[in-house]
Amino acid sequence: MLVKFQSHRFQLNKAFTLIEIMIFVSLLSMVLIVTVGYVTRLLMNMKVNEHKIFATFYVEEVSEWLLGERESDWNNFHSKASVSAPGTTYCLNNSLSPNNTINILATPVSGANPCVFTGITGNAPLIFQRTVRLRKNAAATQVTALIVVSWFDNGVQYTQQVENVYTAR
Repeated sequence: MLVKFQSHRFQLNKAFTLIEIMIFVSLLSMVLIVTVGYVTRLLMNMKVNEHKIFATFYVEEVSEWLLGERESDWNNFHSKASVSAPGTTYCLNNSLSPNNTINILATPVSGANPCVFTGITGNAPLIFQRTVRLRKNAAATQVTALIVVSWFDNGVQYTQQVENVYTAR
């Protein structure tokens, strides 16, 4: 009697199981979600920083414009300010040009006449509100100007401001 031995080979499957694939896909999804969230936040911060650059430009524009108005006509410049605190506030939501004089500051801002959030025209987004508050000292030798540019980004209000003191020559 001949005994025949058959060798049984154990075949190893080298394929992934469904559970392994699901774990890999879920881990990959989490990594992608975190990456997209990070990139989105980075883009929002870049946009806020871009708006800060525009706002800084608008603050400096008003500062230089006021300096020119002080140089050209101190009495008219001085007449736009008030002695009482906090001063007289004006809207400057229009583009400034060399042809503009201090007389564009016609109507002071008050509780009944708020500064309308119209934005400033030009290449910048129309989201900025620009105000200037003029206050003079009792001796009529100085005018303090608080220049404020504000805007909203993602529901948060941002402001750029500078306070300058102008004196009679």
